[in-house]
Amino acid sequence: MLIAERRGRLAPAAVARAIELSLRVAVSVNEIPREAALGPVRSLADEQKLTVYDAAYLHLAMREGLPLATLDQDLRTAAERVGVPLVE
Repeated sequence: MLIAERRGRLAPAAVARAIELSLRVAVSVNEIPREAALGPVRSLADEQKLTVYDAAYLHLAMREGLPLATLDQDLRTAAERVGVPLVE
């Protein structure tokens, strides 16, 4: 959000609202052995032409059977290709 704000894509008020809303979301830590994630995440990044960072989010959504919330078009397209539902 900071980068989007710096680049003028988000107004400061929108960033403040997003932070406020994110504080309401229940967050849990999903711990798995690194070996169980790193190989599949790298493969997913290669297959879907994503950054490893984005592939990690997609891999988590796939593994947990959860929808993915993102505005990133490349990540949305990859999610659709692998059958991960998107939060609209």
